[in-house]
Amino acid sequence: MSVFPVLNPLPEIRQPWVPRGRGPRSLASVWRMFWRELAGAAVAVLALVQPAAFAKAQPEGTHRQAAILKPDPQRKLLTFVVAPDGTITAALERVPSSPGSQPAAGLLRVYAPERELIREIALPVYPEALSLFGDAGYLVAGSGKLLHVSQEGKVLREARILDLLGVNERMLRVEALRAANEDVRRDRSNGAQEIASLEEALKKLESGTPQTDRQKARIESTKRMLEQRRRQLREAPTAEELLESYVLDRTQSPSMSSDGKSILLTLNRYRQYEVIRLNGDFRNPRRILGDLEGCCGQMDVFLSRNMVFTAENTRFKVGVYDLQGKKQREFGEKHRDDNQGFGSCCNPMNVWVYPNGDVLTAESSIGNLKRFSPEGKLLGVIGRARIGGGCKHVAIGFDPSRDRYYVQYQDRNHICVLLLNEEAYPLIAAQVHEIAEGEGLMGRLSGEWSVEPRAQGKTPDQYDALFEGHFIQHEDWIAETMDRTQTFAIQPTHGVILDKKASSKNPAYKSFLRWVVTGFQGNTIQIELEEADGYVRVAGTLQKLSETALEFRIENLVWKLTKH
Repeated sequence: MSVFPVLNPLPEIRQPWVPRGRGPRSLASVWRMFWRELAGAAVAVLALVQPAAFAKAQPEGTHRQAAILKPDPQRKLLTFVVAPDGTITAALERVPSSPGSQPAAGLLRVYAPERELIREIALPVYPEALSLFGDAGYLVAGSGKLLHVSQEGKVLREARILDLLGVNERMLRVEALRAANEDVRRDRSNGAQEIASLEEALKKLESGTPQTDRQKARIESTKRMLEQRRRQLREAPTAEELLESYVLDRTQSPSMSSDGKSILLTLNRYRQYEVIRLNGDFRNPRRILGDLEGCCGQMDVFLSRNMVFTAENTRFKVGVYDLQGKKQREFGEKHRDDNQGFGSCCNPMNVWVYPNGDVLTAESSIGNLKRFSPEGKLLGVIGRARIGGGCKHVAIGFDPSRDRYYVQYQDRNHICVLLLNEEAYPLIAAQVHEIAEGEGLMGRLSGEWSVEPRAQGKTPDQYDALFEGHFIQHEDWIAETMDRTQTFAIQPTHGVILDKKASSKNPAYKSFLRWVVTGFQGNTIQIELEEADGYVRVAGTLQKLSETALEFRIENLVWKLTKH
């Protein structure tokens, strides 16, 4: 009998477009990211997803999440690795970081396959990246260093990342300042073009006498946006103000991999990434890959059978290269409702390779694990980890002797454990029964419901104004999803249609989502509303108050629904 605890299935949902990279971002890139995600959430769902897409769920897979491993609720879980014998090593921060600084130390916690703590290893660096080093312990990258650490915790070898790059501090600052200047010039040019476009649009709007309130509202909305963009351009940081963050960014590593003979070290290169290959004795470093594009500080690599595998998440591709960096092949494409490809805004986020050469991929925001042949043919869906929305590091591991998978849930600092279905179901039997009861109630609630506006809710135009030109709070992003909803139509075939109100800037539209029950108690259903690719838009509780009244609660926000 396993000692794993039963999982609480309701994940934490994060806004999808908040950047999670460690390096600096330009205001223009943030602006583009915001509108891309906001437009994608509304337009792509409408264009690509039909109600019939929710007639059945995606294939469940061979494994199911049935447990979690939480190393320390008070410390940030950075990454983890799983050894061939099934032991799990988690890398955590040791000293909480202060605003604007990075902790100088971390620790490793090693767990047996059934999650008993075996030992703890104090580290002199902040462990950004972690890899097994054959049978010789661990490789740790962080705080500008690369370390070889024994299984007992002794530092056997170390090197400065600047030395691996072949530069000193002065050279690094010159390079970083050059990159900062290029980014500032590009951002100012883009900002000026955006302002010119807005000014031209405003001129056309004001050239005729506004005839309707809608036209007047468009003029006011354009004026607000124009002022915000002008203010952003005036207040944008200079290259000198960005310098320190660029210097820090250059020696940070989002991932690392080794087969015991060679080492691959991924390094931030301002807006892009590069991969350095060096020998097991830390000698002969050479750049084999550069100009790799990754979202939100993520670029995962894996070394296997003298081949380099990359999770090129912004391209929806797995890249395969030889040890000299020559591309051999690639596979993958963007799909919102097909398991052959990858969903959400940027995936796959992490990659791992089986001893026989098959490739395992993990998708952030969705949590899907998929197994592909070395040539890129989908061999099957493993399962889904409940990791919540947002671009994030989703480290993966596999215990071959127990056929057990692990996935990192970064927001909650724990590791999801996926067991074979026949092993998982006994552990979550009560949960499965609850979900079945909840699905039965959802079926009986099918029909069209009116959403009563909240007293403190905002109008569509107020949300448009709020979203223009700056980050919004998580609560506002959640609230906008429901505050603009006129009707909430529940379909027994797992579909929900949100009839969205128009604003002066955005037309009315219908958003088709899938409802998924994750828990049930009394008359209260825990549900997620997700897109066709599995991206969880919102998660909350739907409580039946009477035959004609529902209460929908998302975090601390509440809406009343009335049956038509």
